[in-house]
Amino acid sequence: MNKNQKGKSIKLLALGTCCVDVFPEKSVVTPGGEALNIAVQLSAKEDVEVWLMGLIGNDDYGKVILDSIRGREINGDHLYQVEGETAHHVIHIDETGDRYFKEGAWHGGVVDSLTLSDSDIELLHNMDVVITTLWQPTLKQLVELKEECGYLLAVDFNDQREFGSWESLIDGIDVFFSSATDTMKPEFQRRSEVGDTIFVLTFGEHGSTAFQNGSSVHCPAVKVDKVVDTTGCGDCYQGNFVVEYALSGNIVRAMDRGAREAAKVTQHVGGFVNDVPG
Repeated sequence: MNKNQKGKSIKLLALGTCCVDVFPEKSVVTPGGEALNIAVQLSAKEDVEVWLMGLIGNDDYGKVILDSIRGREINGDHLYQVEGETAHHVIHIDETGDRYFKEGAWHGGVVDSLTLSDSDIELLHNMDVVITTLWQPTLKQLVELKEECGYLLAVDFNDQREFGSWESLIDGIDVFFSSATDTMKPEFQRRSEVGDTIFVLTFGEHGSTAFQNGSSVHCPAVKVDKVVDTTGCGDCYQGNFVVEYALSGNIVRAMDRGAREAAKVTQHVGGFVNDVPG
């Protein structure tokens, strides 16, 4: 992997959703979203330099997001503020600390209007890792640009079970993440036998299983005394997994790092503690 001017080993772009999470039970509003969570969680690590790309609105929620990255080791030159509403998500927390959603919880605003400019594509040529989600409108282009740009592409398929129009893209993804159930393991074992994609299935408190070239590895979750909130745990796992895998090429080490870092996120409300340094 390339060395950059800060002496860090990995250049990573978190591309996609930057939103605000609204927690009615806690009377708290926090900045979040997959891309923002990953960028902030990794920004304090010594082995990765972080860029953030996405769209936010020119409203108060957009200001919350901008304030959350100010003073952190995050390059936000490709986080664009445009006319419109910043995405926000209403998240409920049950008595065990686990999150759940009610109908109509997601308000997308401007987030799905992102297109890649020439400047964005130039940035992609300098990245070692790009991490995004299946919902990004640029996903097909990211797969097409991967060989030319040379980055490792990781995509979170969340809890999607039917892949439909994404099926043709999966072979072009290096690391495929899914919030899964045990019944999905045979399918992804089979998928791993016929391609080079690494399939990582996560099971919350029951750990994670990775499939590569027909072989599987399981990693238990790190136990914590009390879960406050699970929001952002999957993002943290994924971000740390891909950094470690890009550095070492070792899936076991990548899963272990992901599990250890994700456990820390269960100890506070939201995907990260919004105490901007400096």
